Amino acid sequence: MLDTELPAGRELDARIARDVLRWTLPPYSSIVGQLWVDSAGGVHPEGPAPVSTDLAAAFALVDTLRARGWYLQLEEDDRVAAVQFNRADGRRTPWQYGTTRALAICRAALQTLDTP
Repeated sequence: MLDTELPAGRELDARIARDVLRWTLPPYSSIVGQLWVDSAGGVHPEGPAPVSTDLAAAFALVDTLRARGWYLQLEEDDRVAAVQFNRADGRRTPWQYGTTRALAICRAALQTLDTP
């Protein structure tokens, strides 16, 4: 499935955590269970934030990308949200769409990985 087709939910949230936020998921341990570790070494037994379904979590993702030089461009109507991330040097991701702002933000965030 293409990044632009991923539905909102745990799979997309995990993909954002691993690929965009640079979290790791060490091998399962019967002692501690499954724990996500963020890029600063913090442990998250609850797993990744629900960035694809929770708008506040999605905007926290936007803040992380802004710190890396990506700026959000958001347009929407009553049916669809469209998101593109831009950099000051003119680079930009392709427009990504979703039925919610959070979903469109996540799909566009994945595109920052492929934009030179």
